[in-house]
Amino acid sequence: MKHKRMAIVMTAALAGITGCGSSTAVERAAAAAGKEKKIVEVSTVHSEAGAQYTRLSGILQSSEETLASFEVGGRIVSTEAAIGDRVSQGTVLARLDSSDYELQSQKANSAIDTANAALQSAGASIQSAQATIDETANGAREQERAQAKLALDRANDAYLKADSDRKRAEALYRQGALSQKDYDDAVYKTSNAQKDLENARAAYSLVMEGTRPEKRRAIQAALVQAQAAQQQAQTGRDQAVLSSEQAQLTLAKTTLTSKIAGVIVDKQASVGQLITPGTPVYRIASIDPLKVLLPVPDSEIDNWHIGDAVTLTLYGKSRSAKVSKIYPSTNSSTGTINVEVHIPNPAGDWYAGQVVFAERKLKETKGIFLPVEAVISTGSHPYVFINNKGKAVQTPVTIGTLVNNKLEITSGLYDGASVVTKGADRLFNGDAIDARSSGGTQKP
Repeated sequence: MKHKRMAIVMTAALAGITGCGSSTAVERAAAAAGKEKKIVEVSTVHSEAGAQYTRLSGILQSSEETLASFEVGGRIVSTEAAIGDRVSQGTVLARLDSSDYELQSQKANSAIDTANAALQSAGASIQSAQATIDETANGAREQERAQAKLALDRANDAYLKADSDRKRAEALYRQGALSQKDYDDAVYKTSNAQKDLENARAAYSLVMEGTRPEKRRAIQAALVQAQAAQQQAQTGRDQAVLSSEQAQLTLAKTTLTSKIAGVIVDKQASVGQLITPGTPVYRIASIDPLKVLLPVPDSEIDNWHIGDAVTLTLYGKSRSAKVSKIYPSTNSSTGTINVEVHIPNPAGDWYAGQVVFAERKLKETKGIFLPVEAVISTGSHPYVFINNKGKAVQTPVTIGTLVNNKLEITSGLYDGASVVTKGADRLFNGDAIDARSSGGTQKP
């Protein structure tokens, strides 16, 4: 019984000894783990200039586009341009059959000639009537009687000749050998010659017989009538001139010219096609310059101004451009405001429809900038770890804007501070660290 009790005591003692030894090893391991240094990268921070850039994309568009169409109807007889051709303002693009419009122009010019003849005849009648009035007022002399007789004879001869010409013209007209215009002219000349003869007879009668009151009234009436005829002839001429100008303008519209300088991007009509006014024949786009609409967040629009320089990149090639317009309203679905940028394209090697990338420096500030991974923002206040003699010291900071994937530190750090830039997410306040230099922060 005594030996059994001793065995139990020995076992218990051994168990106690073993238990004590195991607890001490755990404590030693935990202590060793607490003293293990974590490898991190640190950088010495300094105040420096940081530029804030904006990067946007957009689709190239022609700066101006128009549809070229005739202002009058007709059948197309020629097209002078093809898709891809570059045209200048005023370049001839197509032509219509102008036969009908040329005929209208000729008729208008003929009407002017007729009106001029009527105006000339009315002027002569006025002069004759006025001369008769003057003669009746002064009385006739022998020489005046002779002159009146001579004028009457000449007027009679002129009438006989005009009437003879009219009869010949009528015969030719009925045979189809003379135009309507020429026949009308012959009739008109005969009528004028007859009026001149009547005036000459009246003048001769006044000279020979003296002027009676009723004759004076008749002469005065003839003058008034001649003046009215002159006014009517002038009105007719004005209308004829207006018709001629309109006919010339219409005739000119049978030639289609380009209203802008650009490139033909589409042809929508062909030779032989009968078209109405306004039917598109060509679509012309101005590609120098091109334009792009950049969707700028409305919070940044105050940083954009007309004339600002923008760098555009297309397949690795960059080109400088300028802001030409800032649109006056915000896109309600995106919260952006369109900024129109014009891009020089003298060689035409950039094309409408291509996607370009735009970059522009908005502003430049001076401060301390850290990589995003150096700032821990899991709680309500962001913080960083400063290397203080091999220990990580949690330090609250205030952050500003994000500049090129670097955060601006507006407070909490000082020039020369050694900040953990890699591995900060594995640290706790007071951790021992093996700080390895990363060569300093890079400029944002």
